[in-house]
Amino acid sequence: MFAAMLSFSLMSALVKLASAEVSSAQSVFVRGVVGVIWVFMVARYKNVKLRGNRKGLLALRALAGTIALILVFYAFTKIPTANAMLLNQAVPVFMVPLAVLFLKEKTSFLHVVLIIVALLGATLVLKPDMNQFNVPGYLALLSALFAAIAYLLVRKLNETEHPLTIVFWFVTISTLAVVPWVWADFVVPSLKVGLQLLMIGVLGTLGQIFLTLGYKFGDAGRLAVIGSMGAVFCALWDFLLWRHIPDVLTAIGGIVVIGACAAIQVMRHHQNKT
Repeated sequence: MFAAMLSFSLMSALVKLASAEVSSAQSVFVRGVVGVIWVFMVARYKNVKLRGNRKGLLALRALAGTIALILVFYAFTKIPTANAMLLNQAVPVFMVPLAVLFLKEKTSFLHVVLIIVALLGATLVLKPDMNQFNVPGYLALLSALFAAIAYLLVRKLNETEHPLTIVFWFVTISTLAVVPWVWADFVVPSLKVGLQLLMIGVLGTLGQIFLTLGYKFGDAGRLAVIGSMGAVFCALWDFLLWRHIPDVLTAIGGIVVIGACAAIQVMRHHQNKT
């Protein structure tokens, strides 16, 4: 999980660097192409059929994940990557109510309190202002909603589908979905940015590999806490590359969001075990 968060944070920094020449859609496209190639090769080696059994759910999961990816990649290019990553990682805030509505899971009063606390922390990061609406910040938070939908669908799909099949549908649809935007605004990147785009694809794929391995061998409750390191790494790259230091309100809000979301994840994990 530590390696996954490091990979994703480096990817987000490269998305921001590459945005000097190319659009976020082009970054999504390259990430997807690398992912498709990797998943196809591994699936062929392991003799896994990628067509899937529940094509409707596979497509819906891929669509939700694609929207989440496009939104957060756009946010990376417009606001500090730590802020975007932090808001994107507020997935547990939406997971609990969605699980109650669609999976009929039970929740507790403490869950509700933690969700409210996390949203208050997100408000400190977003700093709502009538004179300057933080569109990229709200889009990053919206990406967490679609990511939560994708995760819930993965839980259902795991009953009948191989993980490689689920990932293949996601990376394929995410790649195809941005083709119109890439086609309309395609830029031949310089060698430097071209290498950055390639690394975006490699790091995004590595992050998925490390994430999968982490949840395969580790305790999901503890891993949820380690997952908060993504925003910490992003804050480090923000400082090293752009000399950006978060203000006091953002720092406090970030700590509140990380703490509340980690607590929600740990509670849900122990609840599922019992």
